[in-house]
Amino acid sequence: MAKWKLFFTTLPYVFMILLAKLLLGKVLGFEGFLELGEVSLVLTGGIFLIGFMLAGTMADYKESEKIPGEIAVALETAEDTIIQVSMNAKDPSKIDTKVILNQLLELGQTIVSWFYKKKNDKELFSSLSSFVNLISELEKLGANGGGCGKI
Repeated sequence: MAKWKLFFTTLPYVFMILLAKLLLGKVLGFEGFLELGEVSLVLTGGIFLIGFMLAGTMADYKESEKIPGEIAVALETAEDTIIQVSMNAKDPSKIDTKVILNQLLELGQTIVSWFYKKKNDKELFSSLSSFVNLISELEKLGANGGGCGKI
C-alpha cells in the first residue's frame, strides 16, 4: 500500500484538473491559449533534462554501493600495515600490537554503527582521531613502513 500512496494522494487533484478542463471546454467553450503542438518542444526538452538528472542520480547511487567495500579494504590494509611495521620497529618489545589492533577493531565497529545511525558524526570523528594519534605514537616508537623486514 505504501508504494501506491503517492498515486492515491495525487489522483483527486488529477480528477479536479480534468473536470475543470472539461467544464471550461464544454460549458464555456474555452479551449485554452496554447495547443499541445505549440509546447511540445518545451516538454521534450524538459523530459530530456529530467532524464539527464536521473542518470546522474543513478550513477551516484551506483558509486555509493562501493563505499562499504572500500572501507573494508582500507581497514584490512591498515591491519596488515600495523602488523608489518610493528615487526620492523627498532624495538618491537615496546609495541603492543594487540592494543593497536583492538583500537582498529573498535574503529571498524564505530564506522558500522555510524552507518546504522547508532553513532553520530562526533563519535566517528573522535574514534578516527584517537586511532590517528595511536598510529602517531607507533611511529614515535620507531615503527615505520620503510624497512624490508629482518633477514
